Amino acid sequence: AFASYLAWMWMLRHYPATQMSTFTFLTPVFALVSANGAGGLARVEVIALGADEVDEEAPDPAIAAAMTEIVRRALDEGGDVEWIMTDVNGERHRLKEWSFVLLRHRDRLDPDRVWIDRPYVESGDAGAASGGLFAALACMAWELGFAPARQVLCALRAEGPARAAFVLGAP
Repeated sequence: AFASYLAWMWMLRHYPATQMSTFTFLTPVFALVSANGAGGLARVEVIALGADEVDEEAPDPAIAAAMTEIVRRALDEGGDVEWIMTDVNGERHRLKEWSFVLLRHRDRLDPDRVWIDRPYVESGDAGAASGGLFAALACMAWELGFAPARQVLCALRAEGPARAAFVLGAP
């Protein structure tokens, strides 16, 4: 639990609290999982954070530079993953951003090899609780034996410029 608060304080120090709404529900999630896997439901293997530069004057500003970099860092540090959960919920700007990420990482995120989950289809859009929901779903899938892989990369996008990804590993 202490490590979760350290991670939270680090995030708040680097990103203004007003831009952190998407990640608010991650604090209790990090209390459930363990960085060392000792008694936890999962291992936190990577946390990658960033922010997109937003040009209010541009008609279609999102080119997914921050999310592309965050996913690259997560893959570099966590290894190639075979399971991804995204908060793509049918909104055009989220779909466009994730399409850019997939295109730029097509060598590492081959759709024939990587299972991509969009939990909103089954559960509805969880908004700021998406990160916590993804972690809970992954832990349940590992516990019950139906997870498609031993690692999951969870990609999150705030309505503002904040972006994040974390990689969890099965215990």
